[in-house]
Amino acid sequence: MLSAEEIKQAISGIIEKGKRDLLFRDISIDSRKIKQGDLFWAIKGERFDGHDFVLSALDRGAFGAVVENCYIKDLLEKTKERSIVLISVKDSLKALGDLARCWRDKHKAKVIVVTGSSGKTTTKEMLFSILSQRYNVLKNPGNYNNLIGLPVSLLRLTDLHSMAVLEMGMNRPGEIARLTQIANPDIGIITNIGPVHLEGVKDMRGVAKAKAELAKMLPENGVLFVNGDNALLIEEVLKFSKKVIRFGRNFDNDIRLKHARINKSLGTDFHMSWGDKSLDLRVNLVGLHNAMNALAASAVSLYMGMSAEEIKIGLMNYKGMKGRFQIITLMNENILIDDTYNANPVSLKAALQTISHIRAGKKLFIGLGDMLELGDYSIPAHQEAGKMVAMLEPELFVVTGSFSEEMIKAAKDSGMPKERLVISSGPEEMSYEIEKRLKENKHVIVFLKASRAVSLDKVSEYLSNKFGRKA
Repeated sequence: MLSAEEIKQAISGIIEKGKRDLLFRDISIDSRKIKQGDLFWAIKGERFDGHDFVLSALDRGAFGAVVENCYIKDLLEKTKERSIVLISVKDSLKALGDLARCWRDKHKAKVIVVTGSSGKTTTKEMLFSILSQRYNVLKNPGNYNNLIGLPVSLLRLTDLHSMAVLEMGMNRPGEIARLTQIANPDIGIITNIGPVHLEGVKDMRGVAKAKAELAKMLPENGVLFVNGDNALLIEEVLKFSKKVIRFGRNFDNDIRLKHARINKSLGTDFHMSWGDKSLDLRVNLVGLHNAMNALAASAVSLYMGMSAEEIKIGLMNYKGMKGRFQIITLMNENILIDDTYNANPVSLKAALQTISHIRAGKKLFIGLGDMLELGDYSIPAHQEAGKMVAMLEPELFVVTGSFSEEMIKAAKDSGMPKERLVISSGPEEMSYEIEKRLKENKHVIVFLKASRAVSLDKVSEYLSNKFGRKA
């Protein structure tokens, strides 16, 4: 619990109203989830302005609110009969980060942050699975990886936690730097870079620079684990004098991935080596990209003193997450691969390569939607997606979204017969197109992937319910 005065000091705010020694039970940015004794933090979002819900939060039991300066006069008038605390700041989003940094510095837990164009959530979850065998570990839930989600997660840190593993995302330059400043990590991980969020960073050099902000802002005694297979990323990271440990497949990495292969149980076996030591490991996920995620998590775990046995058990205990290359067995010996949580050119390429390895003669239905936030790279990225799909020669390629025509044309120009190509109006029509063909076929792999906003998870849910799941 923090007092109004402690919060005011941490965020350089002004207590406009109320008792300085008033203690708050918790902090909430969602007025619908307010509990008695909370402090409501009003933040301007893309769709909503939290300042519009201050009174609602107070009605639900909040003891006070943090608001931006321009709203304070009106709120003082509207709350003059209430015995509450109002703290004003210039920028409530920055203030939230400042409070989280102050809270982090009050605790002795080791903090590990993970960023990258893809694989950061999986790496975070694998690392959590390994470390939590020995330590009480905090992690940020779901996609709480931005300038709001990470501070909110960090504010859950307690004296009972020995470690925190936090994922960091970005859309534009400066975000990773700010998130690193807030988290003040002991260890950083960059899983990889790829053509993702190009609207904000323009090109691959921009992506590398944005991710390398972690190296720039890492404390002097911090350690950075970085994918050493990408020369551009290494070039940017080495501009800063920080301790760097490289992992990857190339010979010059400090920690190497070798002999990755998909096993009969649709997991991935691989060999990890460092110096004159080595370790054979397995993950219950398919694909080289997941072996790379496991390599990063294992490398950090070794550095943190975890035993080989703990690493093996931790990786095996991790079963994956919904919508991230989740394999669902349907009736008639059909398989649904739900990869609908998100999409970018890097993750799509990795997923399609993995499917080519596990297909084993099965028929293939592929459903894709838009990959968002690619800026000027949007059209060529979706054209490339169509070409990659055509190389797999699926029996059905059904698409939806603004870049449907680009994908279909590229697939057709690459040799796919037009009778196998379908443009659907949305998830509902895509579900229908796949359903009517599944009724007539056995031994089919159905693969679904798109950015989250396209909602292809609805297709996965419909097909799962329609054709049933096998235990």
